[in-house]
Amino acid sequence: MRFTRSPLGASSSARPRAAVFAVGRRIYVACPNGSSSCVTLTDDLGTVPVGSLVDGSEVTIVAWRPGVAGKTRYRVRATDTGIEGWVAVGELRSTKIAIAPAPGAAPQSSSPAPPRVSAFGDSVRRFGQRRE
Repeated sequence: MRFTRSPLGASSSARPRAAVFAVGRRIYVACPNGSSSCVTLTDDLGTVPVGSLVDGSEVTIVAWRPGVAGKTRYRVRATDTGIEGWVAVGELRSTKIAIAPAPGAAPQSSSPAPPRVSAFGDSVRRFGQRRE
């Protein structure tokens, strides 16, 4: 009997990574593009606005709906006013104030690793390659 091997350790780096929040957790509203404008809360279908919240407003997650490629939606309740509505995962964050990326931190890219330079010569070769 022959078995086919599947790449168990292979991961798909093409998948976008989005935050995941638990129901019952208190988190904060994050306005798009770091502006201080409002985030609109919508009804169950996502078509009718039911209210709005400003950047940094504390909310409690009441429910969630899974989605593909960052389209997950969360039903939230504002802790100060009590209004409820649905928001996209990109409009939520775990900290009250947006955290800026560290200075000098390079953005991650999907380009291949640069070739390694040998300390014992001027040849440029990748790790594991033999010298010619």
